[in-house]
Amino acid sequence: MRDRAVTVHGRDLRWLNVVVIDHPEIPNDLTPELHTSDPAVVLLRRDWEFLFDQLKSTHAVASYLERVAGEPHDLGRETARYYELALADADAEPEALDPALIGHGTPVSVPLLPLEPAATSDRRQHVMVRALLEDIAETRLRTIEEGDRVRVLAELDSLPVGQRAGVGTFMLASMAEAHKSQSGVLWKLRSLRSGSGRTHLGFGVCSHPHSEEIQTAFGYWVQLRHYDLQEATSNNELTTVGVLLTPRTDGRRPWDTTMAAVSGRVEFEAEELQAVRAVWPMPGATTEAA
Repeated sequence: MRDRAVTVHGRDLRWLNVVVIDHPEIPNDLTPELHTSDPAVVLLRRDWEFLFDQLKSTHAVASYLERVAGEPHDLGRETARYYELALADADAEPEALDPALIGHGTPVSVPLLPLEPAATSDRRQHVMVRALLEDIAETRLRTIEEGDRVRVLAELDSLPVGQRAGVGTFMLASMAEAHKSQSGVLWKLRSLRSGSGRTHLGFGVCSHPHSEEIQTAFGYWVQLRHYDLQEATSNNELTTVGVLLTPRTDGRRPWDTTMAAVSGRVEFEAEELQAVRAVWPMPGATTEAA
């Protein structure tokens, strides 16, 4: 709805077939027959809307649909199936994490499917995360293509629903602390890794207004954390996305949003790595592994 063109190479993507039925009179106990070799889900429009209202994340909805694809199920009972799986998630024991993936971080476990609709009791924190996505979606592009923006937004939307309030709380508290900072340049940074090692996101606040120096420093932080995770997991297909908030003083809005992303193999020369580590030493307990 932003009137932008995005090129999609269909053969390069993995597809999930979803049929949404919008009809006023659906017979009871009707189980669709799926005559397809590809994963497929059939559900009513009200169930489709329920999933988005419950999860408030396109990535989370797509992951749920992929989870149930191909399973025979009566039309109109998607809500019941959702809560059955959500209860099972709530009772499940967390899987063990690779110590190399955890590093100096703190393991966090949350159910994939929340029982309470997202952003119910912690709406302000969820709105904070949503605002970051909106800022990136509305930014005028200068050096990347629209498809790159979509991929960055997809990476950020992979942040689990159960962890969004925590990220929102961290960003709001960091902004308040940065606002009170009177001397020097205060940085508050946090990175999150998925248990699979495929998702790597960084969030931060700096007390200094946006400048080329601040942008460059943050870019190096994102590259270094990407490099560290690659070294720990040998994952050369990793994508890391970082988002930084810096204060504005013109009264037009409270902050500027800076985004940095890196994908694939990152290499540092020995002297360069030493110089970057002098600015950004190895984290203590600032990295969360989920």
